[in-house]
Amino acid sequence: MGWQQLQQQAEQYHIQLLEAEKLSKKIESLELQIQHADQNVGQHERDLQNTRQQLNKLEEFSFVNLFRGWSGKKDELIEQNMDSVAITELKLVEAQLMFKDLQEDRIKLV
Repeated sequence: MGWQQLQQQAEQYHIQLLEAEKLSKKIESLELQIQHADQNVGQHERDLQNTRQQLNKLEEFSFVNLFRGWSGKKDELIEQNMDSVAITELKLVEAQLMFKDLQEDRIKLV
């Protein structure tokens, strides 16, 4: 094997090493994104549960809610909480889709 062939082979190995490092960094970055997306899903699930609990409390019988009903604030609070539930559900669906897409991207890379 001549000197030129050894140099060409060394260049090919160097290029392969750079490509492997680039792929490794992509996978590492993707893993961090997946972890972040999973945390977002969990946070939105907790937010949704809390918002639904608040909505349920407004619909339960209590003297505070009875007073809110007389003053007209109960309907306003229910409407605000229903809006919050809808917004949080949309955020949750978006986070779940992002998580799923990132997982599919990871499968394609590996």
